[in-house]
Amino acid sequence: MLWPNQPEYLQMFSNDGPITVKVKFSDKSASMSERKMTWQELDCLMDQETKSPYSHIYFDTHRFSILRYEIDLVKNLLTIIAGSPEPQ
Repeated sequence: MLWPNQPEYLQMFSNDGPITVKVKFSDKSASMSERKMTWQELDCLMDQETKSPYSHIYFDTHRFSILRYEIDLVKNLLTIIAGSPEPQ
């Protein structure tokens, strides 16, 4: 089942800019390619309807809960920590 207000990771960021985006899965079950972004794109992590950070994101059409977002200003790095995939 697709949830309409939850984004697909590979479509979230421009893949251009100084910030590296990494994804870590809590159970190490999968890996995703790194993306690039600008600081202005942090807005992509926010649900415009609820004004809250997304609690779920799709990775290759599989829905994962998001456990946390980590921002490292020194390394110009955003890390998305995802939980286990949800049943389809």
